[in-house]
Amino acid sequence: MTTKIIDNFLDPELHKWMCQGVIENKYFPWYFQPVTAPNPSPAPYGFAEGESQSSYTHLVYLNEWSDFHHYFKPLLEKIETTQFSRVKINSILKQPSPKLHGWHLDQAKKGESREDLKVSIYYLNNNNGYTLLEDGTRIDSVANRLVTFSNTMLHTCVSQTDADRRFVVNINYY
Repeated sequence: MTTKIIDNFLDPELHKWMCQGVIENKYFPWYFQPVTAPNPSPAPYGFAEGESQSSYTHLVYLNEWSDFHHYFKPLLEKIETTQFSRVKINSILKQPSPKLHGWHLDQAKKGESREDLKVSIYYLNNNNGYTLLEDGTRIDSVANRLVTFSNTMLHTCVSQTDADRRFVVNINYY
């Protein structure tokens, strides 16, 4: 599978509605995660020992749907699948310098592969953070952009230095 990047993935009004319901909604629940990428491989320019790489997430789907899944319905209906494995939204916190969060495969334990999964990442806001793929492909965080790649491709989040938070929807599906 080749990496596909699609700009302006959703109608601008649908994108705006999703952002209002998620980013601007003071009642949208966020959950603290002490580590952004579990079981990551070491990365240069990553977090030093004891340095926090925490983030906030909301699990939209994992065996059952969140009460807030309706905000993601327009996005998920455009993904060509009928079977999701996991859908979550990440809120990555601003760092003083770009930090690699760790090379990983989604939903895979250390040393394990999940070749059956596809990964799509949808960017909710503009910032100078990005997604880096092991083949060197850099996907900048551009609002309303969708990138899709095989879960055999190691990838990492690189934190932003300009916006307080970087919002991405991470979609794993078959």
